[in-house]
Amino acid sequence: MASRSELRVARIFLWWGILVTCAIGLIQGAGGLRPWSLITLAVLGAVAATTAVLEHGLHKASTNLKRWFIPVLIGIWGGMGSLGYFVWAHSESTPTRESLQIEGLPGFFGFAVIKLTDAPSTQRQYIADMQDLQGAWASLYISASNLFTFSITDTHGEVYPLEVALNKEGISLDKWIYIQCEAGISGGKTIMAVSINGRIVGSRIVQSALDLGDRNWGKGGGTFGGNRQHQQFGTFSISEFGVNSSTWTSEEQEQGDKYIEQKYAIKLSSMKN
Repeated sequence: MASRSELRVARIFLWWGILVTCAIGLIQGAGGLRPWSLITLAVLGAVAATTAVLEHGLHKASTNLKRWFIPVLIGIWGGMGSLGYFVWAHSESTPTRESLQIEGLPGFFGFAVIKLTDAPSTQRQYIADMQDLQGAWASLYISASNLFTFSITDTHGEVYPLEVALNKEGISLDKWIYIQCEAGISGGKTIMAVSINGRIVGSRIVQSALDLGDRNWGKGGGTFGGNRQHQQFGTFSISEFGVNSSTWTSEEQEQGDKYIEQKYAIKLSSMKN
């Protein structure tokens, strides 16, 4: 049977271990934690550290050590509070599919495992240009200004582009990536987003419920690798491509992410939580 001192040491290791686990959870969850999860981890970590300090007996130590009891507690709670605030601020600035509320909505969803090639051009370079049976279009291309563009054209001919820079913070060239482009209609607005390897790199909210027709993308015509006039061809390699008439639900997204990671060994940031 363990002695009291051995049990005390075990408890100290347990509480410090909980603190470390909470801190790692906060850091790895940056950008994807819900507010209540963030608060729970921060408070639990601070409580665990406080309990560990009490187990150490700092509050009962000699005068020289005892005077550090309150500063240590302030440092613990201040540190966990600062870490929690940092993660919260990062989460606020980094949108997710959940925060955009784009999951499971009627509209457009397209994905591709693709390697875009750096081929400077004075015209657009299309990946796909698809029409439904009632005249709405969904287009993916690199613009003449060298921006990746996901564009939706409603049945009235109005165009709504979402542009993303071709750089490390946006879309990288000459490497295999997993890209998602989606537009979902919710209430009186249309939410657009572009994700690279599970991370949203561009989003836009159109303050109108766009008329996207029957959403049978490609059934009304279009071109893969060029525009609707069979011109302005893109330069890229592609392994997989698919479209859907609705954005993925969270369950479909999780299944799709697992499939991509397992088949293509592409590390997805959306799989970290």
